[in-house]
Amino acid sequence: MVERTNVSLNQSIDWNSSLEFQKGIGPQRWKVLKEANILTVKDLFLRFPKRYFDKTNIVPANQLNRFYQQTVSAIGQVKLVQEIPLRGAKHKKMLKVFLEDDTNAFQLIFYEGISTFISIFQNDQWFLITGKVTGSDHSPSFIHPRIEKLSQENIELNKHTIERKIYPIYQEKDDFKKVSLTSRGYQKLLERLYPFIDPPDTLPAEIRKRKHLPSLKQALKLIHFPTTINEPQIGLNYFIADELFYFQLALLARRKQSKLVQTNSIMEVGHKTKKLLSLLPFELTKGQRKVLNEIYLDLKQSRPMLRLLQGDVGSGKTIIALLTLCMVIESGYQGAFMVPTEVLAEQHYINYVEMLKKVGITSELLVSGISNTKRSTILKELENGKIDIVIGTHALIQEDVQFKNLGIAIIDEQHRFGVEQRKLLTDKGNGVHLLVMTATPIPRTLSLTIYGDLDVSTLTEKPANRSNIKTIAITPKQRKKVFNAVRENAIAGFQSYIVFPIVEESEALDLKSAVDEYHILKETEFKDISVGLLHGRMSLDEKNEVLKQFTSGKVQVLITTTVIEVGVDVPRATMIVIEHAERFGIAQLHQLRGRVGRSKYASKCILIVYQPNEVAKERIKAILNSQDGFELSEIDFKLRGSGELFGTRQHGLNELIFTDLQIHKEWVIEMRKEAELFLASSHQPESDMVWIELKRRYQEKMALGGIA
Repeated sequence: MVERTNVSLNQSIDWNSSLEFQKGIGPQRWKVLKEANILTVKDLFLRFPKRYFDKTNIVPANQLNRFYQQTVSAIGQVKLVQEIPLRGAKHKKMLKVFLEDDTNAFQLIFYEGISTFISIFQNDQWFLITGKVTGSDHSPSFIHPRIEKLSQENIELNKHTIERKIYPIYQEKDDFKKVSLTSRGYQKLLERLYPFIDPPDTLPAEIRKRKHLPSLKQALKLIHFPTTINEPQIGLNYFIADELFYFQLALLARRKQSKLVQTNSIMEVGHKTKKLLSLLPFELTKGQRKVLNEIYLDLKQSRPMLRLLQGDVGSGKTIIALLTLCMVIESGYQGAFMVPTEVLAEQHYINYVEMLKKVGITSELLVSGISNTKRSTILKELENGKIDIVIGTHALIQEDVQFKNLGIAIIDEQHRFGVEQRKLLTDKGNGVHLLVMTATPIPRTLSLTIYGDLDVSTLTEKPANRSNIKTIAITPKQRKKVFNAVRENAIAGFQSYIVFPIVEESEALDLKSAVDEYHILKETEFKDISVGLLHGRMSLDEKNEVLKQFTSGKVQVLITTTVIEVGVDVPRATMIVIEHAERFGIAQLHQLRGRVGRSKYASKCILIVYQPNEVAKERIKAILNSQDGFELSEIDFKLRGSGELFGTRQHGLNELIFTDLQIHKEWVIEMRKEAELFLASSHQPESDMVWIELKRRYQEKMALGGIA
């Protein structure tokens, strides 16, 4: 039962009031709570239990053997307390406590805190025991169970008279225990305050009604004082829906606000774009033509394009980007193409600079590795409009990079950049169109959160001249055989990659490294063929020279790291060997595999697996069974969760306190619909409250500016 305090029945406790002077909070408790950043009544109630003991499942002692290795509760009276020396452990003892109910006996076993438990378990005292059943059929046991002493006035021999309830367990920090804020103490404090709180419902009543959700106060009761094991989840659903509604509303509101920005739309597709299209050595796929049309329709509008282009490895996103840049530039604007690595930026620049020249478009490369003199020249020409397209890395968002008339920003491998970096680039112009691209397909749940403010285009088909890739996993014992296959591949006129997880040998990591293995292999296994070395610590000029030699075929085997994960496109590279494959994630393995199979020639990916754990085995199994990036992304999502998959902290998803994107997929989708419905609806009585709450939660985090 919730206890009453001395506060007047007509007096409520403000949700945001300080705890310092509340009944039950003395100076010592206040000090501990303050150090834990629990400062207000709201903070106190939003510290949820970490788990629950289900005391409703009370099992008679004579049936405990039916629940072996299951967590249940039992009631018993202490009959014997016995210290027993442990065999083979000098001066070590365990404590056995024998209890009985009216059906049979069972025992408790303790290995630590023995003196404390001896003082607790007095003969004939009744206890409620909750824990996992162990022992034998004839002697069921609990090892270090949860215990609760039962007073004589509340206990009768008939177990059915015992109050049945769900017991919440809070994170019991040592400092909390010192001031009697154990799980029970914390709950008692909540019980004192609960009748007098009146927390404001920020989730609109219509949504609560449609989704069968409790009010905020009811949700808190279900979480902190449940009477069934299902009630806490019902209460938690309120908080999941609440935070997702505002998260989605923020994304949609930001998108709506951005579409109010005016931009100069492009004219009809001009002769430069048509000429560039004719220079391509292949026909666009049906999917590429569809996506290009979606982008074209966006660019014709009077508001900026906000579009995500996702496509599997090798599906042809870069050509879409190039044609998009060309369309915007023909209407008198400049374009920026930002990528995550210098190697990728260099590859894009080398691959397309001559083609762009043929249609009368100037382009430059801007990365941190270029000389100061070259950089100064590029910055000056960008500002006066002599450069049409700049391709670069994070160097593009430096403060001194200014454009005369930036019209479009394209960001490749978007998941490697944060929302703020995206904004820094588009802020370098007025009404800048934005196209973000990723070769790591995104599960729908994440797409509605990370990229919830963008329209989405998807490329699923590969160009017609691409071969499938045979993928196999081997043990280190077969390594020599693999290197023989690499030699044979080189002799046949083809090229190979050998990828290592680290650059140089590390004392902390027992892994083969690129630099060490390069020196070994070029003198042993590959002494009669040309071998190159590429890694991230090399200078830009060194990287470019190695890639140039590999692309031209002068280097037959490239020993490297994940620096080649994206952007390296060498058609005659038909074999990739990945050392310590268990160290890589699914997305990385799929991207690395995508460095081969980029032509009509049969290709192979060989994974050398050393000491995989269970999760690594699942990753390897997934890569062996599928070449579909969309399918693999869903598997990766299940194995890794949203926190790791795309570095979601940089996208603001760490603000989702109650939501697990894996478990609560349907809530993400439903609250997206609710946010859309709210924005589309006419003014509601609660609308002002919703906008004020949205601004409070997200003005700083989501840069919503004047919305509200």
